[in-house]
Amino acid sequence: MNTANHFITTGSGQHFYFYNSGPDIVYIEDIALALSNLCRFTGHLDEFYSVAQHSVLASYWCRLSSRLKHSCMMPVRLTAMILLRR
Repeated sequence: MNTANHFITTGSGQHFYFYNSGPDIVYIEDIALALSNLCRFTGHLDEFYSVAQHSVLASYWCRLSSRLKHSCMMPVRLTAMILLRR
């Protein structure tokens, strides 16, 4: 199977190759754009509520509660593990 052409074009115009990727080719602006266009709850809402909006609101909430700081970092740790697994 030829995987050389398996890529998506990101918001910044970069080609992201699924089988040849790493942290050095992941841009925060592309992640922010994608998350701002992705609706929470797969769109089953009366109003658009993006994953980016949810993430920002959750980060504010976590700052207010010292008990939640460890739990709030779990999605970040999981994402880092997935990205750095290669």
